[in-house]
Parts: sequence; C-alpha cells; structure tokens
Amino acid sequence: MILKLAITLGCLLLPGFDEDPEVGPKVDLVGIDQLVLSGTLEPAPDGTLGLQTSYFAEVLNVSATKVVSLAFDQDSKEKSESSESYYFRLRGDQVLFGDLLGVTPEGWSIAADGFGDMVIPTELMERVEWLKNPKLVYSGPHGLLGWGVKREWKAEDLRLNTQEGRARLSRDLGLDGSRVLSLKLHWDSAVPRFRLVLGSKSVSASAKGVTLEMMGEDLYATSIVDGELKLVQLSEGLPASKELDIRANITEELIVFFDADGQAVGQLERGEGSGKYLVLMNDGKSLGLSSLIVADGELDGGGIPGRLQGESIGGFNAEQGMFETEAGPVALSGLRGIDFEVPSDSETKPTSGIELKYSDGRRIQGDFVRVQENSISLLLPFEKTPRVCSMEDLVSLETLDLDVKAQKRKPPRAHLETGKMRMGGELVRVGADGQITWKLSISEQELTLIKEDFDSLQLNRVTAYFVSRSKAPHGLHLRSGEIFRCKLLAIDDEGLSYQSMGGEPVRLDSSLVKAVEFNRSKMREFRKLIEAKPVQQNQGGFFGGHNGVEVRRETSEGLDRASLDRALTLPRKYKHRPFTNLIVARTGDFLRTEPVTWKPGFTSYSSGFAENRKVEDKRVAAIVWLTEGEAPEIPEGSVLVHLTKEVRLLVRPTGMEEGHLLARSEVHGDLRIPTRHILKISLNPNKKEFEGYYKDWILRPMKEPFPDGETEAREAGAAPPSGEDGSSAVLPGGPAGKVVPGVKAIPIAIPVQVRGEVRVLKKPLVEPEEEIQD
Repeated sequence: MILKLAITLGCLLLPGFDEDPEVGPKVDLVGIDQLVLSGTLEPAPDGTLGLQTSYFAEVLNVSATKVVSLAFDQDSKEKSESSESYYFRLRGDQVLFGDLLGVTPEGWSIAADGFGDMVIPTELMERVEWLKNPKLVYSGPHGLLGWGVKREWKAEDLRLNTQEGRARLSRDLGLDGSRVLSLKLHWDSAVPRFRLVLGSKSVSASAKGVTLEMMGEDLYATSIVDGELKLVQLSEGLPASKELDIRANITEELIVFFDADGQAVGQLERGEGSGKYLVLMNDGKSLGLSSLIVADGELDGGGIPGRLQGESIGGFNAEQGMFETEAGPVALSGLRGIDFEVPSDSETKPTSGIELKYSDGRRIQGDFVRVQENSISLLLPFEKTPRVCSMEDLVSLETLDLDVKAQKRKPPRAHLETGKMRMGGELVRVGADGQITWKLSISEQELTLIKEDFDSLQLNRVTAYFVSRSKAPHGLHLRSGEIFRCKLLAIDDEGLSYQSMGGEPVRLDSSLVKAVEFNRSKMREFRKLIEAKPVQQNQGGFFGGHNGVEVRRETSEGLDRASLDRALTLPRKYKHRPFTNLIVARTGDFLRTEPVTWKPGFTSYSSGFAENRKVEDKRVAAIVWLTEGEAPEIPEGSVLVHLTKEVRLLVRPTGMEEGHLLARSEVHGDLRIPTRHILKISLNPNKKEFEGYYKDWILRPMKEPFPDGETEAREAGAAPPSGEDGSSAVLPGGPAGKVVPGVKAIPIAIPVQVRGEVRVLKKPLVEPEEEIQD
C-alpha cells in the first residue's frame, strides 16, 4: 500500500514550552540544501515545525515539505530493549513489538508497545515471531547502538554488514544465565567464513565459551572442557539462500542447537569460565547479521516450535492459545513464528510519508500530523484517525518522499558557516547597527543573526570582483589582516602613501603595515615553497642507502622554511639596532635592511653591508615590515569582507541599499560595496584564521651562547669565569675544558658546506705537546 504524501504539521501543541524552553526535546533538523540545524521543538503555525536555535533570535518556522529528517538527541547510555514477547514485521521494513490479541478477517489485532491497540491488515504483514518465555532481552539488530565494533561495520536497514576481514561485533546479552537464542547470518561470497562465540569476549582458539565456525561447507560448534576439545556438527552443506539460521537453548552448563523445524541437532557443554557475551568475527569476504532474538528462560522439551503460513489462519483464541487454520486448530505452544507471503514483484517500501525509528528497533510509517507533548501524531495508512506515537527512545523522524530527499543535493549559492554546519539562504538586510537579517532556504521567515555563533557568511561561490593591474599594481597587507590592491605613491621612514578604489590618496603609519607586494604571483609561489613540508627520499648507499631519511625540498630558488628562518634570525651584534624590513628579491633571495624608502621605479635601503643602496622595482617581489608586537585592535562590530581570496577589507557595516553593502573603514573611509562582488564576510575577524599571510615574519633574536647575564659582561670585556680546578670556557657556548700543563691548542681545518660553496673553518684542537708523566 503506497502512503500518500501529506506531511502537514498543524495544531502544534507543546505544553510547558512557555514556562521553560528547555522542556522540548533536542533535535538535529536536516533540510534541503544540505542544511543541518540543532535546537529544541517549539510551537509553530500549522504546516510548519518550530525550532529554537542558538543562531537566531527568533523561533525558526520550517515548512515540513522542506525537511528531510529530524534526529532526536540520545543519552550516552544504551536504551532499554523492548520487553514484549512478540515481534511483528510489516511491509516497508516496519517493526513493532507487543502482544497478539486476536485474528479476524479484518486483520491482526495487537497491543503495540508505544503505540497502543491496532488492527493491521493481513496484506501488510510479513512475519510474526515470538518465544515461549514472555520476557524479550534483545531483538534486532537496529543499528550499531550498544555493540562493540572493531573495524568497519555498516548498518543497512535492519541488518549489520561488513566487507572487511577480521571485522568484529560484540555485545553483552547475559548468556551466563538461561537464554533462548535465534540468530540469522547472511553473506555474498561463495562460502562464509566466520567465528561466532557464545559466552566469551574472545575469538581465540582457547575462548571460554562455545565457538561456531565453518569447516569446509559444514557448520560445527566446538568448546574446551577440562582441556579436552568437544566438537559437534550442526549443518551439512550450505543453504541456497545464502542465509544461515542458528537457534539454541542456553543454560549455565549446556547449549542445545536446533534446526529450522525445531529438531535438536546437537549439544555441547559450556565449560568453566563461560561468560555473558556474544562475539561475531568475519574471517571471509563478506558477512552480515540479519536478525538476533534473545529471551529469558528455557524451552520445554528442548525444541524450538515450528512455523505456520499466516494466510492459512482464520482466527485466534487468546484464552485457549489456539489458532484456527484450514487444517484445524493449532496450539500457540507448538509454534515459533508465522510467515506471510510477500509478492516478489511488489513494492514493499512506501515512497511517501514519514518513518519513526526507535532505539529498540521499532519502526512505523505514516503521514505526519502534529507534535504533542512527548508524542508525535501519525496518520497510519490503515487507520482514519491519527495515532499517538510516544517520543520516548525515539531516534529519528525521516521523510520517505524521494523528491524531498533529492533536493538536499542542490548546493546553496549563499550560506552561513559555523565550525559544524552550513546554512543556505540569502542576505536580506544589514541594519545601521550592523545587525544582519538572514532568510534560510527552508523558510520564508526573516531571522536576526546572532553573529557570535558564526564564522562567515558566504555570499557567492565565484566572485565577479576584478581590479586592473595597471591601475592597482601593488598588493598591500596590513597587520589587521586586510589585503587589497592599490597604487603605491611613496614609502618613507614613518609610513607609506597609496591610492586605492579610485579614492583620494591615503597615508598609513608604518606600525599598521605588514607587507607590500610588487609581484603577487611570485610571492604566492614563494609562500607555497616556504610552507612545503620536507619530502622523504633515499640517499644512496648499498641497496638504496638510508631509506626514509628526511631531506628538505630542493627548488630552483633554494627557498624553504629554513632559509626564511635564517633571514629572520637577528645576529647578536645587531640586537641593539634591529632591522626593520626584509626585501624579497624575485630570485628568492632575502635581504635584511634598516628603514626603506620608495619612489616610483626603485627602493632605497641600508644594510649591514652597504649604505644608501638602490634596487629597481623589477628586481623586487615584496617588502615586509618586521615589526614585533600584537596586531592593532579590531574595532568593535567590524567584519572582514572578502572580495577575492586575496582581497579583503576590515569594515564596520552600516546598512544595505540597492544591492550594496554600506560600510565604514578606518583606512578607506565610507564604502559602498556591491554584494555581487562579495565572496564572503568573516563575522569574527579576530580569530587566528583571519590573520595575514606574513603574521609570523618577525625578527627572532639569535640564541645567546653564555648563561643568563654573562653574555653582556663578556661583550664588555670581562674575563671568563674560572673554577677552582682551573677549568675555563674554551669554546663559546660549549662545555668547560680542563687546562693541563704541557698541553697546547692546535687549530685544525674543517670543511663546511654553506649554500653550495665550501668554506674552511679553523677549530681549536687540544693535543699534548709532550708525553705527560703520571
């Protein structure tokens, strides 16, 4: 029966929400455009779902036709399993637990756990299973909840599957007491290879429990009792269906196995030390767990009752426990389950409506009606009035509408970003106070943004912003994180002047500037080389030499992180007069300089090697200011507007007018920026990710060679300290060497390779002048 799509959320009644907004259940809402929102359910107009989030000041009203699913917050502890004795499987992978009340021509009357009494038409039934003992310990599987997992297992519908060797499942099922077990495995390969251990957490050969595994194409069970291996054959050959039923009656001393007809096929002693766990390991190509039922108690007579075809049943007497069939009365005690004929060419899973999934394995489908306190109302396909479904242990609400699910694949053009999610929609307005109003893709409602909870606002996937290189040939990086194109006018000892965006010339103090790029593409290439990680390669020697030796990445410019670090290391003789700038040549060389000046065509500089030198612009890639200290304070209410990946402006929004963002800049003044040119807006520009590319290009003092306080004294001419034993520091920064009479220091030549050339250094070597007598 195909469910009709009529997902209407009306008459939303949530008592208690007005007094305490935390009363409502916490949910994660998944909508179209890949939207995921977290919040609590709130009252809302008919046809919508109310969600209070921390991202917007107002309650969000979401149209149900734009919702893919709701995931309900689950406690970290595992939910209790159903304690009912009957398992009902309906068309469309629906699962119910409860008691069987009766069978009539109208259908099967049951008392469903969590849903109440209902009559299910026979044509919707697929299977009924139960155990003689009324307490059901576990029925599933229903996902990986509660299972110990090693390697990859996937939850698909009501099955757990793996394609990975040595993938393992484990679970505490209380198998150290009396239990009835029914388990079904499936596989895709020719022959399954697995180990199923009952009573132990281990799958080793010495596991203290009963182990089931394939030997050839036959299934055997083994156990170790008093050091002796016990073995029993449970099946002969493999079923054509590639499914294996394993049924057993478990006691503290014994495990008895049965076939599908309820006949005992073998038994084994459990042995001492057997525990309560069930462990399943895949030793082959594929393996799956289709179903598992565990109940309290023991089976009378040592057998599992047989099965009956559901279509042959005409009635049921609950008091006598008897079914009326075409062949005569059949006692309930003589049955294990009932199967119903399912046409192979029929569509059993509906394509519309919604499905509720519970942690104990229950699933039910219908048309959504409304949310009430601790419950959801569904209109089931075989009923005329809504059915109240409890929210207790509810895992998710999912739409079955394929058209709605397909919409979530469409990427949004504009979206808000946080560390965890993206919210598609559109920018509505920016207020005079900088307040942003946003409209989500799943709602027509205008929402006031709480900016503190967002990282950025992405307006366009591809920006249309373009700056002519002839009008703005230079790239300017400020210490606040701003980057933009401009035309440099002059640089002097105190700062620089430039012209940008067709405005008036702007004067900046040197303390605000971090870098000027004369060739952006070259500097982009240099930054990639500097940030490149070392590569692993062989370095010769016998049979390939030293494998895995880390070497730096060689480039034609000789650039890497080490070369930059050397350029940023301040020699000790300059520590009282540090350099202020670093000139980067287009060849990849670095030159530390004192304050630079610039006029169109050339840069003037002074360094430790030369005074008042000039270099032409065509040889310079960038000039970097090596100023230390914290970046300038970000004005309150400021955002970082990205026009391209390398053009961004720090501004304070003041409004929005005719498709333009109005903003105030501390550097540029009043701005009017077309929103079509904005790539994104970083809402919290004080975060680390918004710092400039050259933030760590600062001078670092060279390490002092002597203990604290001694270096300055040595440089002032003080004698080196000597110990009572005549010891003295022989080499700067090195350990003290003992002075021995008759011993002199002899210099030796040591070849040292520096940047491709070999230099000869002399190092003192202590050597005896004559033989020393004891």
